[in-house]
Amino acid sequence: MKIKRELIPIQKIISVACRDFMAFRGLHNFEFQDGINTIVGGSASGKTSLITVMIQCLSTERSRHWTKVWNPYISEKPSLLEMRFIADDKMHYIRRVMENDNTTDLHLYIGEGKNRLFYRDGEVIEYLGKLKPVFVVDHLEAQRSDFFYWTRGKTAQINPMFTKSKHLIERLNSHLPLINNSISNIEIEGRDVYCRYKDGSKVHLAALSLGNTKLIFVLGKLFNILTRIEEDDLSKVILIDEIEMGFDRSTLKKMNEVFNKLAEDYDCQFMITSRFRNGRRNPIRLNRTRVPRYYNLDLNNSQKRKYIFKNPPFTTKTISSWGSSKWKP
Repeated sequence: MKIKRELIPIQKIISVACRDFMAFRGLHNFEFQDGINTIVGGSASGKTSLITVMIQCLSTERSRHWTKVWNPYISEKPSLLEMRFIADDKMHYIRRVMENDNTTDLHLYIGEGKNRLFYRDGEVIEYLGKLKPVFVVDHLEAQRSDFFYWTRGKTAQINPMFTKSKHLIERLNSHLPLINNSISNIEIEGRDVYCRYKDGSKVHLAALSLGNTKLIFVLGKLFNILTRIEEDDLSKVILIDEIEMGFDRSTLKKMNEVFNKLAEDYDCQFMITSRFRNGRRNPIRLNRTRVPRYYNLDLNNSQKRKYIFKNPPFTTKTISSWGSSKWKP
């Protein structure tokens, strides 16, 4: 009989601290509130790095392999990751030391006072395996195939899982008018789904404008996550990297109001990265880290290559060896 490992849901994250990890040089501390927390910053400011700190603190893996967008040379310096979170109504404090992408030390304290428990290294890995994972959503995008798929010709057949989910349709109808004033509700006719406008007209879901289609898909995906949390007693922390999903600012502002309402209704905690601060709840501002650049010249196949090392990303500019070789960085 297979033993179920994921037993304990994470209720909320209280704070995070890190030193010399990804975009963060030196020591950085972050405090989080209940409900919505918006991590605000421009490109290469550390938004994704902060999300990664939370994920890495809870990881059951001892090593981490950097993605292609990150310069691997900076990972040689030891990194310190710390996080405080609530699970099983108890305070948890975890500390992870990483060097050369590998975890060298791992400490976990559970509870407070004289009854506090302490785990180390392998014991921590075993305990982390009992935690239900937090939800991580990259760009909060949803595929059309989640809701309908194209058939031969110019018709679209709705995904049966969408048409049979009466609860999902009800939630969409209760929140769509808060974001789009022209939409009245979503209707199901047989195996087809239509969008009813307030002027009485209706349009098939497959024929909606890109903005409205994306809005319905994103809300549908969000409600699917919340339904799973509610029905299966999963972790109530949702990490969303990049909230800008191709919407205009007015729509994003209304989306932010919906997130606030959902956080209260479902008692969830959202960690959302964004490039804009206006109208955001509990904004945490990240400033872009300035890292010196250095150059390396190489000659390969009659072409000069100038490598620019920075943090992040790792980029390469190639110039031809013919004609003028002047190049201004």
